[in-house]
Amino acid sequence: MPAFVFQRELAWTPLWQAARSFRTDWEIIRFALPQNLNVMLDRFITNIDVLMLGAFGVSAQMVGFYGAGALVVRELRNIKLIFSGAFAPHIVRFHEAGRLRELARRLATTLRWTATLAVPVLLAVAVLRSDLLALVSAEYAGRAAFFMMLLLPIPYLECSLGLAGNAVIVTGHSHLNLTNNVVSGTINFLLNLWLIPRFGLPGAAAASALAQGLKAVMEVTEMRWVVGVPLLPRLFYKPHLAGALAAGALLAVSLAYVAPASGSLGYRIALLAGALLVYGGLLTLLQGRLPRMPAVLRDDAPVPTEGDSKEKAG
Repeated sequence: MPAFVFQRELAWTPLWQAARSFRTDWEIIRFALPQNLNVMLDRFITNIDVLMLGAFGVSAQMVGFYGAGALVVRELRNIKLIFSGAFAPHIVRFHEAGRLRELARRLATTLRWTATLAVPVLLAVAVLRSDLLALVSAEYAGRAAFFMMLLLPIPYLECSLGLAGNAVIVTGHSHLNLTNNVVSGTINFLLNLWLIPRFGLPGAAAASALAQGLKAVMEVTEMRWVVGVPLLPRLFYKPHLAGALAAGALLAVSLAYVAPASGSLGYRIALLAGALLVYGGLLTLLQGRLPRMPAVLRDDAPVPTEGDSKEKAG
């Protein structure tokens, strides 16, 4: 079947010519090997807490409960992946043209938009976490699932600072990305050894969140000192501030009245709606306008060319 498709869509002669003139591109090999190892390691690290819960004798039912909650939370990183896929080519173009200051501004703007979308979704998962798990299995209904709150920093950091890791990778530093995962994976393993016997499911969640925090710090540091692109918090702090204030209001109402997990579904939905209204109102006030898509990701955005004047990193 593959040969039939190749015969129909392509030509054999150029293929044989390319095979005869084949040369090993060692630059690509030096980039691809660490990156492929990193992808393999990343898949392992993502589930190491689930594996170690089972290794410490936690029941299969509780491991399944934790695994379902962890899967729900970690899927939120797809918000960042949508933007990173669109923005990665711009990182390469700006970096190649030496326009590092503009790259820093565009990256910060994209981080602001990613956080603008991620924060309300994180608030929704925080309030409706038990209801989401009940959709996975009816036996999970009514459980507080506090460990999911401790896992939420993982997608939050991914959506807030994850583009720093993309900037490091696509500019040719795949070995640093592998180093980050080795270090954070080792820390995650050691923290799980320490925290799971003491705290169970919350311990596993806290270990993963702390390891992700360390990885985020490493990526931001490498983006600044290796790639030469500084992080500009003044350009993307507003959704974080609005989210923090909305979360604070949500917590205050929960403490003053009824915690979300103890109330009805209608109460939780009303609580979430109030938090989202607070978030949207505060964000609009802070920005002075409704949120907009970053210019670099719009269809009419200008594409930097090699002829543009170069800028040195600040």
